[in-house]
Amino acid sequence: MRRLLFFLIICIALVFFGKADLASFNSKFDGEYVVYSTEKSDTKAFAVAGITVFRADFIEQISGKNEVLGETITLSGSKDDIPTILNRLYTVYHTSETIGDIYIVYGYSPKLKRTQFINRKPVNLQITYHNGTITISNPINLGSF
Repeated sequence: MRRLLFFLIICIALVFFGKADLASFNSKFDGEYVVYSTEKSDTKAFAVAGITVFRADFIEQISGKNEVLGETITLSGSKDDIPTILNRLYTVYHTSETIGDIYIVYGYSPKLKRTQFINRKPVNLQITYHNGTITISNPINLGSF
């Protein structure tokens, strides 16, 4: 009964405080932050197939707009860092797979915006590990890792 009450309090608190962009968590990771958007601007880093890639200094101008398709934070680390990342992002469930030498974790955090459904499950977090590099993506990685 206590667990149920605790769970309900957490759910209500998460709804009350709302969802955030991945950028709001970057201070916990201190990585390179990139935004993927359909916004047209001269400040873009580059564009591929209609998706514009922006660096962190532009996020304040497009934050909260519908044009944001996704975000990534890239940092150095090891596979052992992934459980800590999942905890810091308040991940409620996750699954993982390995493709070649790339370790991939898919999950859901009620604190993050932009959810996609994969196999009828909500997913708004993808973490990849490859050769000492961790890429945290919301909702899923739109570029290369």
